[in-house]
Amino acid sequence: MRNLFVAIIAGMTIWMCAPEARAQIDVVTSAGGKPGFISSANCAKCHLDIHTYWKDSLHAGALSDNIFQAAFMLALKENGDGVREICLDCHAPTTTVTNDIMMKLPLTAEAITCDFCHRISSLNLEGKQAKVTLTTGAEKYGPLRAGKSADSHPSVQSSLFIDSKICATCHQWNNPQGVAVFDTYREWLNGPYAAKGVNCQSCHMPLVEGAIVTGKGREERQMINSHNLSGGHSIVQVASAGKVRVVSVSQVPGGLHAVVEVSNAGSGHMIPTGIPSRALVLEVQLVDSKGVMVESDEHKFERVILDKDHNPLTNDADIILNGAIVSKDNRIPPGGSVQIPFDFAASPRQRYLVRATLHYSYRPLLLKEEEINIGMGSDSKSP
Repeated sequence: MRNLFVAIIAGMTIWMCAPEARAQIDVVTSAGGKPGFISSANCAKCHLDIHTYWKDSLHAGALSDNIFQAAFMLALKENGDGVREICLDCHAPTTTVTNDIMMKLPLTAEAITCDFCHRISSLNLEGKQAKVTLTTGAEKYGPLRAGKSADSHPSVQSSLFIDSKICATCHQWNNPQGVAVFDTYREWLNGPYAAKGVNCQSCHMPLVEGAIVTGKGREERQMINSHNLSGGHSIVQVASAGKVRVVSVSQVPGGLHAVVEVSNAGSGHMIPTGIPSRALVLEVQLVDSKGVMVESDEHKFERVILDKDHNPLTNDADIILNGAIVSKDNRIPPGGSVQIPFDFAASPRQRYLVRATLHYSYRPLLLKEEEINIGMGSDSKSP
């Protein structure tokens, strides 16, 4: 319950979704009161380079993003205001404290804002829900020790900020039916990247040029962790994840037999990951000597989720709220590869080329701007 108060020391406790968790976050505030969140604009006064990366990220746009807005509106239309907390817990997490589920506060519009993450003092993923503790004081938590110029607020170095667990609070999420709709953290945890100590931040928050603190007389450092948080929305990130290779092409009676390999060469989790409406599509074409495509076939790598009546779900809102059964999951794990056979009818007298292309496919609902003209009457008159 959001309005449950108990006396605990050093902060506020938030229950967020772990692998076996329920959908909503429960908030418990400490005897010291609620944290007074500050706007990211305040952070930009000293941390301009970091803020510049963050303001163009999907963390900053988690609430205003067109894909989210379309899914959110559909969810509200079909399920009512009860879904607000489920969605806003991760897309605007300050609402877990402010209770601004009608999104009237300017702070809420900042979505996953600086002061929410940098107030996290501890995190526990062991129970059915993840236990997140936010400080109610002025101190800010991060991966580095305080520099000489840390005079605007106390700073606390925390290893949590170089631990993938901090990402699990929202990138590992079970819906009300217990289906792990977002399973990215567990995919990483069970794979080779976790075993090698390669955390989420290594790929999604790499070092880039910039100063931690900017401005006259301030401490300058040459490298910062990118707060752009590139992922499935990044062309570069997606293109580096999967590789495709035509392993063999051989003549068989009546045609050609090809084997194509797809590998997860650059991702620490399944590809694709995240919302199950994403898929990888392997398209294989048989091309003749003139460059004309004679025949084509495809294979899809995806996770398919059904409702309780075994009906397929295709839009994000339905998958998130109504998904009950995982009927298929042939995605490629980190470091894994799979070989797919293809057979084509082909003349033995012709020369052919087998061309394989791997596509990242995502077809979310989007809000589209259209002009609406409604006739309001007319009149005419002649002299």
